[in-house]
Amino acid sequence: MFFMGALIVSGITAMPAETELRWLMQYKEMFPEKLGNWLELCYTALVDTNGKYPFLAYGYDWLAFHIL
Repeated sequence: MFFMGALIVSGITAMPAETELRWLMQYKEMFPEKLGNWLELCYTALVDTNGKYPFLAYGYDWLAFHIL
């Protein structure tokens, strides 16, 4: 039971950052300008980094990286 619970918690905490930021970029205009620009910068950096060095995603996005 503990192991099953631990797997559930690890799945909930997985963050598919690139996918979530891509979704968030659809609503960029809803944010204050500085926040929207910062989120866009983060998204651009993440896409560029994942494109060149996809193994870095394993450090924080290990479960979501495998699912997507």
